[in-house]
Amino acid sequence: MSLDNNEIPVNILIVDDRDENIYSLENLLIQEGVSINFLRATSGNEALKIAYKTDLALIMMDVQMPGMDGYEVATILKQKKTTQSIPIIFVTALTHESKYVAEGYSKGAVDYLFKPLDPFITKSKVNSFISIYLQQKMLERDYKNLEEIVQLRTVDLRQSNEELKVEINKRMLAEEQLKKYNEKLLAVNKDLDQFVYIASHDLKLPVANLEGLVTALREEMDIDGLSCFNIIDMIDLSTGQMRDTIDGLISIIRSQQLDNGSIEPVNCCEVLEEVKISISELIKAHNATISSDIDNTMDFNFNRTCFKSILFNLISNSIKYKHPDRLPSIKINFLITENYKILTVRDNGVGMTEEEQSKLFKVFSRLHNDEEAEGTGLGLYNLKKMLERYDACIEVKSEKGKGSEFKILFPLEYENLVK
Repeated sequence: MSLDNNEIPVNILIVDDRDENIYSLENLLIQEGVSINFLRATSGNEALKIAYKTDLALIMMDVQMPGMDGYEVATILKQKKTTQSIPIIFVTALTHESKYVAEGYSKGAVDYLFKPLDPFITKSKVNSFISIYLQQKMLERDYKNLEEIVQLRTVDLRQSNEELKVEINKRMLAEEQLKKYNEKLLAVNKDLDQFVYIASHDLKLPVANLEGLVTALREEMDIDGLSCFNIIDMIDLSTGQMRDTIDGLISIIRSQQLDNGSIEPVNCCEVLEEVKISISELIKAHNATISSDIDNTMDFNFNRTCFKSILFNLISNSIKYKHPDRLPSIKINFLITENYKILTVRDNGVGMTEEEQSKLFKVFSRLHNDEEAEGTGLGLYNLKKMLERYDACIEVKSEKGKGSEFKILFPLEYENLVK
C-alpha cells in the first residue's frame, strides 16, 4: 500500500513484555511508501500512559503479559472516551480455540493475529487499519474546514443582509429624489423647447432676408467691385453658418421628440443606398469611394430615421474631413455578436489626436476651424444624444494623419419590439 498523504501522522503502539518481539514486529511492518511512527510499551501500565496522550492509529498488543495482561488493558481503554475507538489487534501464541478468541473480542479487540505471524496476512491487516484511520482523519479535517467555511459564510451573510437593508433604504431615498428632479427637468425641457422654437423662428427670417440682399447685391455689382465681392463672400459664409446652427438646434429638439418605441425592421443596405443618393453631389465632388460588407438580406430592428441619420452624419464627416494627400475611402461593416449588432464606419481621413477625440461629442465643438470644413459642431453631439435614447452607444478610434473608425453598438433587446 502507498500512502500519499504525509500530513497526517500514523502512530502504531506495539505492546509486548519482550523487546525482541517488538523489534521483530516493527521490522515486519516496515515497508517502502508507508510512513509509520512506532511506539513501544513493555507493560500494560506503560501502554495506557502512551494511549492517553497520543493519537494512535492502531494498537498491536500481546495477550500474555505479567502484571496486567492484554485483556485488562483493552478493557480499561474501552472505558475511556478518548481511547475507546482505537482499534486493537491481539498478537498471541495461545490456541485458536473459539473461547479464547471470543474473550478477546468481548474485551474490545477488533482482530487476532496468531504466532508465528504470517508476513502477508499481518501486513494486509495493518495496512487496512491504517487506510481506515487516514480516511477518518481526512473526513474530520474536511468537516472542520466545512464548519469554518459555514461560520464565515454565515457572518458574511449577516453582514450582507445589513448592508443590503442600508442600500435599499439609500436607493428608495435616491429614487424619491430622482423623481422630484425629473419633474423639474421636464419643466425646464419644456421651457427650453419653447425658447429654441422662438429663437429659430425669429432668427430664420432675418437670415433669409440677409441672404436675399446678398444675392441682389451680387447681381447689381459690376466687375470693378472685386473688393466688395470679398466682403459679400464673408457675409454669405456667416449667414450660412447661422442657418446651419439654427438647423442644428432644431434637429436636437426633433431628435429628443422622436418616439423611441417606433421600432421597425431596417434593411441596412437599403438605408445606405438612400444616404449615398442624398449626398451624391458631395461624393462626386470629392471623388470618394464607399464600400460595404453587409448582407443585403439582413434586417435588424431599430428606428429607421435614427439609423439613416447615423449613416448620413458619419459618411458626410468622413468625406468633409478627408486627408489632403489622398482621395477619401470609406468602409462600412455590420456584424452580429452575442450581445450587440455593430455598425462600423472606417475612413482614411485626417484622423484625430486623443485630445481632439475627447472633445468630439461636445455641443458646438468643432475640431477644424478652416473655412473649408463645414459644420456647426452639433452633428455628432446630436447623434450621440439620439443613440442614448435607444440604449445604443458610439465609440471612436482614431490616429492623426491615418483616419478614424466609428463604431455603433445596438442592443439586441429591440429584436423583440417590432410593432
